[in-house]
Amino acid sequence: MRNIAVIASLCAAIFTGATEAAPACSTADLHGVYSFSASGSIVANPVGLPPGPFAAAGRTTYEGNGSASGVIQVSLNGTIAPPIQPSTWTGTYSVDPTNCTTTKALTITSGPLTGVTLHFFITAGGEFTELRFIATDAYTAISGSAKKQ
Repeated sequence: MRNIAVIASLCAAIFTGATEAAPACSTADLHGVYSFSASGSIVANPVGLPPGPFAAAGRTTYEGNGSASGVIQVSLNGTIAPPIQPSTWTGTYSVDPTNCTTTKALTITSGPLTGVTLHFFITAGGEFTELRFIATDAYTAISGSAKKQ
């Protein structure tokens, strides 16, 4: 009987230790180049985008230090903006070490949407190789996913 109690205590210590030793996430965990697509709608105009259907595709480079940049091609109400070259953007992000979620703010720096800023909540899967995101600005209903290249 005493052996069972000792084994149970050891198992409890091992599992408790494993839980406490789980690695925390950091901003450095999100780094590299990701390809993304997003869709949804803009309900009103407080973020500088016209109301209506929204779709986008692009590429993001996360630097691992809280800064990010990329290119984005946007379709608003069925009109490609800009029509020839994708827009560029820069932004910042932070990773919550307790639950590995990410928040990001990006500002478009070229094209007809220059100056538009959007905010996102991001969850990661596969050790940050896959991302799922949703815009958190009022009057937006945009979500999408990204995959590390």
